[in-house]
Amino acid sequence: MNDETSSESSACTTCSSGFYSGSAAGTCEVCSIGKFLADEATSPDLHDAEDKCSVCAAGVYSAVTGAASCEVCGAGKYLADAATDASLHDASDDCSVCAVGTFNPAPAAASCSICEGGKTLTDYGTDSTLHDSADDCDQICSAGRYSDSVISPGASCHACAAGKFLTDAATDVSLHDAADDCKSCATGDYSPGGAAACSTCVAGKHLNIAATGYEPSACQDCQMGEYSGSGVTSCSSK
Repeated sequence: MNDETSSESSACTTCSSGFYSGSAAGTCEVCSIGKFLADEATSPDLHDAEDKCSVCAAGVYSAVTGAASCEVCGAGKYLADAATDASLHDASDDCSVCAVGTFNPAPAAASCSICEGGKTLTDYGTDSTLHDSADDCDQICSAGRYSDSVISPGASCHACAAGKFLTDAATDVSLHDAADDCKSCATGDYSPGGAAACSTCVAGKHLNIAATGYEPSACQDCQMGEYSGSGVTSCSSK
């Protein structure tokens, strides 16, 4: 290498963090929002193409160009995308508040944790401060409902199935932590989903099979020439 070539080479400056350049470039280009490049000008190989700008990982985002690192989503929030799409990491709004029945005490989370069985958190993702601790799961499921730590999207507690009931009115978490806490109605009774108690077929009607009736219409009229009292499984002949 002659002195002129050596001088030109030594005059080239490695791009700083958050910047890159292609070959024969006169200036460095900024990494776009949603991406970052951490190296602080230690090696040209780490700045020689746009793909050296990495998409932010799950739980973090970058709302500015030329970022050396990404910002973390705060406690009570999450960002699930695992560095596949920069557009999902380019604003603080990409960090979603945990959904109903879930919480997250740590920053930079990819997901939220589900409240323990029998408890719930009713805020529908409106306020991260209501989802940043397990203590936020402070409500026991109401009568007719339970939680087994497998919450359906958009639901705080599961409703007991039609034909079943759960009487406890949020006094004991152990009575709301499994589907088995919902008890079957007695034969001759019925209930809608999420019932605290079962109802009885009135006199002149009957319900034959336990735990299958769920509307008053499930109580069938006695046939002509038959009669019944309330809560019976069959009608009697006159």
